[in-house]
Amino acid sequence: MAQAGASMFCFRDFQPKVEELSFFGMIRKGTTLEAVMAEANAWIAEHQIDVINIETVLLPWGGVNSKPDSHFSTNEGTQFLQTVRVWYQAG
Repeated sequence: MAQAGASMFCFRDFQPKVEELSFFGMIRKGTTLEAVMAEANAWIAEHQIDVINIETVLLPWGGVNSKPDSHFSTNEGTQFLQTVRVWYQAG
């Protein structure tokens, strides 16, 4: 059980924006990893985040209206987004 005022480990994911899809709904073009890192750096600076670690993770992309989650699929045709995950300490 967390104590009042105790620090907590948290993370926030920064994902590329899908800019263009093929006729079949596959990602053809998205923002670069550099642009995703710039977004993460801006958030860190704006909120004065106490960063513990930054990593990249591959998260499945299920389409324009879906948000990737941590459940990986092995189905053929599944696309993955290279996501920047910022681990930080809050509280």
